[in-house]
Amino acid sequence: MTKAQLITSLEGKVGFHSIISDELALDNKAGDLIEKRYFYINHTNADGTMGKTYVYYLLDVANDAASFYNVEPEAVDTQELTAQQKKFQAIENYIKANFAFYFLTRKGEFGNTVWLEADVYTDGATLTKSTVIASKVGIAAPTHKTVS
Repeated sequence: MTKAQLITSLEGKVGFHSIISDELALDNKAGDLIEKRYFYINHTNADGTMGKTYVYYLLDVANDAASFYNVEPEAVDTQELTAQQKKFQAIENYIKANFAFYFLTRKGEFGNTVWLEADVYTDGATLTKSTVIASKVGIAAPTHKTVS
């Protein structure tokens, strides 16, 4: 691919904002026909904050052929939720959608199943309290069972 095609593919990535600079890498050897270079890029992290990343590539100067080499974040995005956290979040969203009020009391996991125990209240003429266990198995939708 050409350098222009490499830039176009970078611009198409989720979270991409702009290329700050295009420079020779520090470990590039002077006089090499293939240069080791990097783009310094602005992007959006998973939590919505801004981040910066170095995208290294090799450039054949003679024919403008570029090839992707490596990506190194300037600072690691520690806000990205783990798969387990995403499951717990999906279960909590399920409880929010199905009950008027709730208090989470316990949570746990077993294999690929995560669960939350909650005291929930249904809204009617009076509030009715019950305890439910909501769970999510793998990629299935969250469900719940009433305990009391």
